[in-house]
Amino acid sequence: MQGQGIRKVLCLGILGLTFLTVACSSTSTYSVYERDIITGKQLLLEGDYPAARGDFLKASGTERRPEALALAATASYKLDDLQATAQYLAEAERAGKPGTSYFRIAGYKALIMLREGRKEEGLKVLGVYIQAFKKAYDSDTMPRVEHMWKKGAVDLPTLERLIDRQVTEYENAMDWFSKTRTGPFDKNSWRS
Repeated sequence: MQGQGIRKVLCLGILGLTFLTVACSSTSTYSVYERDIITGKQLLLEGDYPAARGDFLKASGTERRPEALALAATASYKLDDLQATAQYLAEAERAGKPGTSYFRIAGYKALIMLREGRKEEGLKVLGVYIQAFKKAYDSDTMPRVEHMWKKGAVDLPTLERLIDRQVTEYENAMDWFSKTRTGPFDKNSWRS
């Protein structure tokens, strides 16, 4: 009888240790992913685009998520590597539900098309971006983007800055809300 009790305790111990190992490894994988994303965003902000892209691709190697690939596309765009930009955007679309990366993906797709001279396609994608963004987030720069779109006359450097600013503001607001449950997405703060 005592031998069976010891076996049960050993089996439960091994099972608990296995569970703990799996739980810790998935947490550490997410921590590595999150660290690479945060470091990459800081490098992107500082203008170190090659290093930023490297960190986003490391994050993508840890966890294949649209966010890392869309950010790698952004760094590639800033490096004038349109082929890599298009590749990472396509991979981001296939990597799963885009979530907060939707606007980055759509905005940079429009920019690529416009930059490659595919004006009609680019304006169509830009229109979809504008309509979706306006429903999700109130940006003080959207009227300027919408004006360019309606006129069909795009000042590409200005549009690049505006889209970059919009998607960054949106992603920052979403990050803030997910951590604090406050900010522009807090529906309770808008009640009268």
